[in-house]
Amino acid sequence: MVALEQQLSQYKGQIPDEKLKQVMVQQFEEELQEYQDSTLSKINCSEKDIEIAYIYYKDEDNVKQPSNQLKNMYRAITGEVTDEIPADLTEDLFAEALIEYYDTATNCMKSIMTETESSRVGQDQSVWINMVMKRFQIEHESACSSALEKYGLHTEMISSALNKFKGSSKVISTFAQCQNKQQNEFA
Repeated sequence: MVALEQQLSQYKGQIPDEKLKQVMVQQFEEELQEYQDSTLSKINCSEKDIEIAYIYYKDEDNVKQPSNQLKNMYRAITGEVTDEIPADLTEDLFAEALIEYYDTATNCMKSIMTETESSRVGQDQSVWINMVMKRFQIEHESACSSALEKYGLHTEMISSALNKFKGSSKVISTFAQCQNKQQNEFA
């Protein structure tokens, strides 16, 4: 997929962006289908078996997290609108969601730093920081998506919701407090 994206980028300006996007989406869907077919063959299951299992287990974290990651990846590649915030999202709920989002992100980073502290000894500081940041990128999305899910949100919606409530003193002050708290945790 990355190789295709690099190949297509050289045609930018020569081929309409919409056509490039169509090719990317088609390639992604074909690769996803090939992977799914291969996996189903390996585990000797049908699509129907997986659909039934998903219905039964969809609320379990080890199913919910990969499912959300796949949905978010699909949205990112297809350009499906990802920033439509729920109509019933109030400024109070969003302020609550911001607190949970920032607390989750902070706890995720602290956990990673604690877990990797022993490998820091004798290692170049920049190598350790790079390792921590790579892990954070992977684990942050999953953890924060789970935290936001109960508000009907996902991580890509944060900026749209901030924009919606940009006139709300409650949201603005909560956002500032969350950022300050997070910065102080790692100062």
